[in-house]
Formats: sequence, structure tokens, C-alpha cells
Amino acid sequence: FVTGLAEGSYTLTETIAPDGYVINESTFDFTVTNGEVSKSEIEVIDEAVKLSVNKTDLTGKTEVQNAVLTITNSSLTAEQWAEIASANAGVKLTANGDGITWTSGDKSVEIKYLLNGTYTLTETQGDKAITDADGNKYDVLASEVTFVVDNTKADVIKVTGAKADFATDATEGYAVFDGDTLTICDALRKFGTVSVSKTEMAGGDEIEGATLKIETTADTSNVVLTRDGKNLTEGSDYTVETKNGKTTITFTTGTTKTFVTGLAEGSYTLTETIAPDGYVINESTFDFTVNSKGEVSKSEIEVIDEAVKLSVNKTDLTGKTEVQNAVLTITNASLTESQWAEIASANAGVKLTANGDGITWTSGDKSVEIKYLLNGTYTLTETQGDKAITDADGNKYDVLASEVTFVVDNTKDDVIKVTGAKDKFASDATEGYTVFDGETLTICDALRKFGTVSVSKTEMAGGDEIEGAKLKIETTADTSCLVLMRGTSVLIKDVDYTVK
Repeated sequence: FVTGLAEGSYTLTETIAPDGYVINESTFDFTVTNGEVSKSEIEVIDEAVKLSVNKTDLTGKTEVQNAVLTITNSSLTAEQWAEIASANAGVKLTANGDGITWTSGDKSVEIKYLLNGTYTLTETQGDKAITDADGNKYDVLASEVTFVVDNTKADVIKVTGAKADFATDATEGYAVFDGDTLTICDALRKFGTVSVSKTEMAGGDEIEGATLKIETTADTSNVVLTRDGKNLTEGSDYTVETKNGKTTITFTTGTTKTFVTGLAEGSYTLTETIAPDGYVINESTFDFTVNSKGEVSKSEIEVIDEAVKLSVNKTDLTGKTEVQNAVLTITNASLTESQWAEIASANAGVKLTANGDGITWTSGDKSVEIKYLLNGTYTLTETQGDKAITDADGNKYDVLASEVTFVVDNTKDDVIKVTGAKDKFASDATEGYTVFDGETLTICDALRKFGTVSVSKTEMAGGDEIEGAKLKIETTADTSCLVLMRGTSVLIKDVDYTVK
């Protein structure tokens, strides 16, 4: 109350507003006449210092929800921050010692009663993107926004580095201040997607069981792997490991394509680390990049693996003449009967017969290529036993007496290794042997040499032949190729002679 006012004219004005309020620049005039006051009650109303904070996309038109925003000022005490939070009861502000924090919603937040001082506005997610209610992801504003509150100035709030208007061509986050509202504009984050196929040939069926890895220094916090429209589970279906600034995503291929989504801007390299059993690892590297628009330089990657394959050839000692009608068998007791059946079926172009613990075929006029052999130790034998091979021209060949052992290991550079095989043909060989050149295993058999004896029955040396005598030849040698002739005629077994 102001008393003792003499007759006259008076003017009341505010010169300094309380901290947290804006000065009222109005003038309040009144007069005193014969002790009567023209305006005996004067109310000077100050508005609170207030700042609206908005969170939008780059255009400033679409609200971005779920952004965690923090205003700090280390000059204010924890009690002062608690009072500010309490005074803004209509806003869900949390006082945290040296500032206040809130989460953006579908409209701007008005914060009142900010005291004079310098403030910093930040987004506290760090490097993580914001995910709004619709699942859209936004990059956080990389730089902090600084503003000063001074209620002695005409511009009570001044923001450092803010634009005056929205930028329609912006590609990165920025801030706008129009004198009342501070808008934080974040870029809608664009992520890339790449599909990964594992096949034997371009456009072929998917092969499951390959282990692939993607390496990058980019942010992988938003990466999700999907297959058949369903998200795979990190930890069980794929792993993400970061070491020395490089992140490695490792997964195993399935029966359909694998889609890698949420790829942030950066460079990536995909490689195969383990090939499926029965296939050779593809040692190529598949490099691709993702730009700020989420565009992928190579959005479809097909990793093609060749099948493990072994060509088996059957020749004479020189390696030049094919030996037909040899019955060959490959066995591996570690494989199941169904696995052998699958191998035989997968080699449909070759007449292979699965026989429980292996496969058998008969040699022809060219080598036989066998594919999809699984890792393990195999034995190749000729199953005629001690019998000779008779080819299409009637030539007889001794079988190779020893078994041939080879190992398949698709984790090694030399996928197939053959024990005891020569690396080239031996022109002076007199017995069967094997040659392996890294791709073809050649079984070289000796052309069998047979002897001939003539038998005469006479009364005297050099005399005329006497018919009717019965003779016998006894031996422990193989007689399966024995033929008797008289003149140019071949005698008939069991009619003209017997073998017992």
C-alpha cells in the first residue's frame, strides 16, 4: 500500500521483473483529487518466462514422438530445478539435479519459470535413433542447442545457432527459433535393406547351412534379419559382435532368402566363412554401401557355391585309353543310407546305385563326375574281386589290387586329398596305379597278358595227329579267360571240353 499521496498525477511502471518472469512494460497512470484516487487498486501482471519446445521431422510439419530431451544449467541448484518441474505441473518434467528431462509427444511442450542464465538443450539417446509411435526412426540432432534467458532484455530468450525458418532442402537435423518456440528438426532416418541368397547356380534353389558374415563400422543398432517375412532372433538365429570398432553380423543361411534390414549409412563387406557340407566355400568378398537416403549399392547378393566334385576315370596304364565295364564302388561308413541315397539322386546325370554304405557305377567311355560328397574319409574299390575287366572290345584288364583312400574336407584349400596317388601318369608302369591331379582321380589298370600253348597228339615226333585221346591241364591259375581252338574254330565249353 502506498499512502500519503498528495493531490496530483502519478505513473507506475515496472523496472525489474522477478527472476523467472517477463517485465510488464505497461504504464499505470492515476490521479489524486481531494484525497480521492482515480485508480485505487493497481495489479501489475507479469507473464512467466516461457519457452515452447517442439520436436519435428526436417519439414517442421510432422511431430516426432518419443524423443528424450534434456535442458541443463549447472548454475541452478537441484532445489531450483525441482521447483521449476513442480511449477510446470501440466507437463511431465523430471528434475535430475542439474536439469529437467521429458519425452516428446504429439505437440510442443511449454516450459515456464526459467530463471536467468545459460541453458543447453540436448537429446539424451546418444548415437541411437528415435523411434516414433509409427515405427519411424529419426537421427538425433548431433549438436547441442544453447540458449540464454535474460528477463532484463527485450528478447528474453536468445538461441545460439538456430535458423529463423524451416529449411525445405535440409538433409540433416537443425534447430529453428521464432522468438517463442524452439523446434528441433530431426532427419527421418533412411535405412537400407539387402537380400542374401545362397545357391549353387545363378537363380537356383537356396542352399541352407552356409555361415556368412557382414562386417562394418556403421551403426548396427537397428539391424534386423528376416526370413519368410518373420524376424530372426538375435543370439540364436544370428549374432552381432563389436570389437575394435568393427561390428560383425554372423548368420546361417536357410531354405529361403535372408533379408538384412536396418542398415545405416556406411560401407559393408559380406563373406562366406563356412560352406554347407557337400559344397566348396566361395572365397569372394561382396562389398556394398548404404547412403544417407537408405539406397544400397548392391541390394541383392547371391553367394554361389560350387558342389564338392570328384571326377573318376578308368584307363589303361598309359592313362590314354578308357577302360569300360569296370564296376567301381565308393564307400564311407560314417554316412547314413539316406545320405548315400541323396548323393545318388543328386547326381541324376550319372548312373549311380546307392547300396547302403556307398555308391556303385560301371565305367564307360569317359570319366564320371560325382558331386555333393560330404566331409569324411572315403574308399574307392573295384568290386570284381580277382576277376579281370573285359571292355567293349574284348580286352581284359587286371583290377587294381589295392583300395584307394581319399578325404573330403571343404574347410581346406585342397578340398579332396587322395592317399598314395601319383600326380602324373607313368609311361613305364607294369602294374595298376592311381593318378590324382586335384580334380580327377584316374584308376590305371594293366592290360592283361595271356599265354598260348599248342598241344599235339602223335605217334612220333612230327607225325600225324591222332584223335580220340583225352588230355587234361591242371593249374591253380585263373582260367576264366581260357579259350580252346582247333584250326580257326573256337571249341565249345562243356561240349568240346570241360573246366572244373
